[in-house]
Amino acid sequence: MSPEDASFWEISVPPEALEARAYDPISALFAGEESESRKAARSEAVALLRVVISNRLTERQRQIVELHYLEGLSQQEVATRLGISQQTVSRQLFGVLRAGNRVGGALKRLRAILEEAGVDPATWI
Repeated sequence: MSPEDASFWEISVPPEALEARAYDPISALFAGEESESRKAARSEAVALLRVVISNRLTERQRQIVELHYLEGLSQQEVATRLGISQQTVSRQLFGVLRAGNRVGGALKRLRAILEEAGVDPATWI
């Protein structure tokens, strides 16, 4: 399944995927040693992530993810640039705990979308 497939954007995420504590899909792109196969996998992953970030996150989440991960700004630098608190940046990235469950967060959303699309982050690192 790829972003070009119409069904890609109609993903229904199972509850167990939402509750799973898993990898950070963006940080995984920048870890590990470089081999040709990893470079190719990262290139594909970056292209896919850019599409998902652009189309599946809220505008605020998109801004924060791009500034923090793609431009390399700290959470405080992102907060200053956007005129919001560092705590808001953190909540937008990682969500919040409510009654022991993680709620919201761009990274959780990205994980779920990528898992449903069959993207294996192990090939990125």
